[in-house]
Amino acid sequence: MATKQAIAECKTKNKPTNLSGRHSLVLGLRAKASGPSVTDLALSYDHAINNSLASILGNTQLLLHATPHGNADCTRKLMQIETEAKKIQGALSKLASLIELLADGSNPNSEQSK
Repeated sequence: MATKQAIAECKTKNKPTNLSGRHSLVLGLRAKASGPSVTDLALSYDHAINNSLASILGNTQLLLHATPHGNADCTRKLMQIETEAKKIQGALSKLASLIELLADGSNPNSEQSK
């Protein structure tokens, strides 16, 4: 991980006055960082959240199928859990795509990717 000293050195060398300056700061921090990169940590968290989410979603769907149709309140609550879990799943998918772009060194806002 980047130390306070490494951050201070990068700020001194790459004064971020615009987006490209911030990009230089990020590159400088990556070069100075030891241990897992931000991308590695993001992938790790994405994986952990996705595993827990799969369990929540799977069990919710099993309960929905096992719940008697007469129990409308329980069914409504389970459907709400399922809907929210699917929203999180969609957000994680977008995050995973962003992580892949960052891991490849691509910048979706750069002129090359347009």
